[in-house]
Amino acid sequence: MGSTVYFANLNAKSNKDSILAKMGKIFEALYNEKEIFKKNSLVGVKVHFGEIGLTTFQRPVFARTIVERVKDKGGNPFLFDTTTLYLSGNRTNAANHITTAIKNGFSYATVGAPIVIADGVTGLNCKEIETNGKHIRKAKIAGDLPYMDAIICLSHAKGHCAAGFGGALKNISMGMASRAGKLEMHSATKPFITSKCVGCGTCIEICPVKAISLNQAKARINNDTCIGCMGCDSKCYANAIKFNWDNPENMLMERMAEYAHVFSKIRGGSTLYFNLLFDITPDCDCYGFGNAPIAPDIGVLASFDPVAIDQASIDLINKGAGKDIFMEIWPSSNYEILLEYAKELGIGIRDYKIIEQ
Repeated sequence: MGSTVYFANLNAKSNKDSILAKMGKIFEALYNEKEIFKKNSLVGVKVHFGEIGLTTFQRPVFARTIVERVKDKGGNPFLFDTTTLYLSGNRTNAANHITTAIKNGFSYATVGAPIVIADGVTGLNCKEIETNGKHIRKAKIAGDLPYMDAIICLSHAKGHCAAGFGGALKNISMGMASRAGKLEMHSATKPFITSKCVGCGTCIEICPVKAISLNQAKARINNDTCIGCMGCDSKCYANAIKFNWDNPENMLMERMAEYAHVFSKIRGGSTLYFNLLFDITPDCDCYGFGNAPIAPDIGVLASFDPVAIDQASIDLINKGAGKDIFMEIWPSSNYEILLEYAKELGIGIRDYKIIEQ
């Protein structure tokens, strides 16, 4: 018997059976099944606000629907995300990240909740959690996560160049990690300094372990001392600090699964997952541009099981596309590795049963 996955299709004849109304009914059904928060609880709604220039990110109206339901139950909701590892976008620090969210429509006036960046102003608010993973010894998650009473994970289903598919599992691994955690998943190497360095010394001042020094007016990183916190990168205005994005396919997927496992352990059963199957693009929402959809709009899925909801999302999208569209677009990024290892770690199961609203 598989995990329950609720499904709201797009068919509607009135506002009473609109996709938003169905989404609300699914929330009620799941909340009645497991009361994940009580009155006055701090309830974080995990979203991806999208980059400036992108038009296919998740629509703010879906976040507002969740916020309103949480308020109806007496909870105290807020939207949150974490800073990015790369510096090329507009979400590398909390100030720019919140500004980006507001420009993309996630204001208090439209959503009804404030915004929190859970790993701090520059992504250095980090909490280390011991893990018995074969790759990760101490997961570096966003520092505010343990203080949230409950989390509702709102994920936009789409393709991803590194993960193949981006859904709930990616949202609770990469999306919940601090900058250092994102580096640990993406790269097996420490950061290094390129010729762009101007020798300003800012990175030396911020390094918590004194791993950086000046050598002939250029900064140098001692890899034996460096802990990979990425504080130097967050403060390098010359954009001179880089790292190796290349990571063996199975290594990245398994590290993501181990981070997702840490999240599932510290959150227990206090997380509810929604996957939005709209504007299903080949790329993640971190790009500053949109792309044509690779499958038709489908609806909304919800579950307490992040593995089952991702499996159901992939199956429905592939059915609509008439083929395994994610493997066709990203053949070197096999999402099966992530799903199967997540199952092995006990995060969830791949078998599911659909309950349609």
